[in-house]
Formats: sequence, C-alpha cells, structure tokens
Amino acid sequence: MWGMHSTAVCRVAHAFTFRVAGTVIILLAMLLATPTHAVAPTGYTAGAPGDADCSAAVTAADALAVLDELAGFAPHNPACGADTDSDGVDVGDALTIRRWVAGLPVRPNLEDVVPGSVPVGSPDTIFMLTGGFISPGTVIQWNGTPYLVRLLDGGSRATVLIPASEFAAESGFPLVLTMPGQPSSASIEFDVTAPGTCSEPVATAGTLVVDKDGTPGTGETAVFTLNAPQDMTGWTLYSTLGEQSYQFPDGYFYYPAFGAVTIVSGIDMFPDSQTNLWWQKGTVWNNDFHDSGEIRNCLDQVVVEWIDPETDTN
Repeated sequence: MWGMHSTAVCRVAHAFTFRVAGTVIILLAMLLATPTHAVAPTGYTAGAPGDADCSAAVTAADALAVLDELAGFAPHNPACGADTDSDGVDVGDALTIRRWVAGLPVRPNLEDVVPGSVPVGSPDTIFMLTGGFISPGTVIQWNGTPYLVRLLDGGSRATVLIPASEFAAESGFPLVLTMPGQPSSASIEFDVTAPGTCSEPVATAGTLVVDKDGTPGTGETAVFTLNAPQDMTGWTLYSTLGEQSYQFPDGYFYYPAFGAVTIVSGIDMFPDSQTNLWWQKGTVWNNDFHDSGEIRNCLDQVVVEWIDPETDTN
C-alpha cells in the first residue's frame, strides 16, 4: 500500500517539476525573442525599480535575475529592484524589464517627489522625481496640468520645473507620471501649505565657508552645503557677531545634486537662483573681529557652523 502511495506522490512531484520547468522555458523563450538595445540603458540608480541585480543599470540580466528569484535559485534582495510595480516579484516584472531594455513603452514608476510640499506663494520651483522606467516624453500630471520632465540618468531620476502660478492657494492633490499609451504611475500626495510652514528638518549637517573680504564686484560670500535635500522655509543664516540674519525665501529647496549654494552680500541686488542667493547691498561680516557664521533650521537648531579663523585686530 505504501509503495503505491509513494509512487503516486512521485508522479505528482515529477509532473509539478516538469510543469515549472516548462513554464520557465516558455518565459525564457519569450524574453530572448524580444529585441534589445545595442547599448543597454545605464546610469540608473542602484536598486531602483528594474535594477534587479543592483548593478546600477537595467539590462537583460535583470530579467533573468527576476526569473532566478522566482525559481528559487537566488534569494530575494529587498535592496534591489526586482519588484518593478510594488505588487511583489512576479513574471510580469521580468517582462516589464525586457520591454524597457527593448525600447518598448513601459508604465513609469514614481516613488518620491522632493520637495514633498511647498508653501503658498513659492516661486518657480524645481522638483526632483525618483522612481523607475522614466523615459523621454514622460510628463507629470500636476493638479491636472501636464509638465514634461527632464531625465537626469538612465530612467530613475528626473526633474521638473513647476511655475509659481501652481502655488497660489493652499491645496492638496495626487501627482502621477504618465506616458502616452501606458497606465499612469502610482500616485504621491502633494500639498501647497500655509505660507511660512516649517517642514520637518531632514538635513542634520553640512559645510559653511565665509569669505568676509570678498573681491571687487563679487561681494562677501557664504557658501554652504547640506547632507540631505531640504525645504529651507524658515531657515536662517546668522552673522554671529552682529546678530545679522538672512532668512531663506519661503519655498526655497536645497538639492545636494545641484552643488554648493552661495549667499552674497555687499553688492547690488540680483535675482535669486537655485545656487546663488542675494542677502543685502550693505556688507555684513565684520573684518576686524571674529565673526563666525551658522545656519539654523526652522526649529532654531544649529545645523551648520563656520568658525572664523582670523585673529582680532583691535
């Protein structure tokens, strides 16, 4: 009796094994039949959706990595992007990757928008978008208005310039990425908040270097960086000796990817930009005594400090 039962179990097991193997063979045939780019998309953020092997690129190898994981040949690595659509790793992820490598339309993926909110009255603002499968021609639907995004790499990061007219009143709405003929990405909620709202501080450190003397025509400069993207509404730069302060504009957002920011004083007014901000026409920093500087967040906590190395002259 046991022998008959054992034989039946073995037959079921063999049938299941052949079925799985057949499925894998069919999938491999489908994948290999799809044409690929002569040059695979590179410059991807490591682990972004589609980068199943964390190689900072999306290639045919990523589709095979998904199949290996499904077949149990490779363990699941949550740091990699085998799950392309946030619904768990499945065969559809391998097919999505293969379509992308072949240059075929793929549903875009949106994981984060920075800044995630701006106060009413903010100026024209550049937003950083992260996700996956962002291709040329992708637009972001901003409260119903489409804006074309600009790619920063092979498809995982992009920027978009949104005009000040979109920040005229308090509101909240979903943001989605769209491509012609493809479903929209999952949505991310965005808020236009009350003026001067303090956003939760994210940056915890950075650098600050002050040139108190400056050069003719360029004025005094305070050059800073932060260690994370940060909405700097309510943040302040202080000249500690005279307790003079520069208030960052409402809605100003710092992006590490854009490099250091220079705050200028002692020259005529000029229009602010992402990396150059005007303080005042008069000079600020004291050249005769120690006059250190510090940047405080909207909770009045010191985040960055510059210690004046000069010796008192009086």
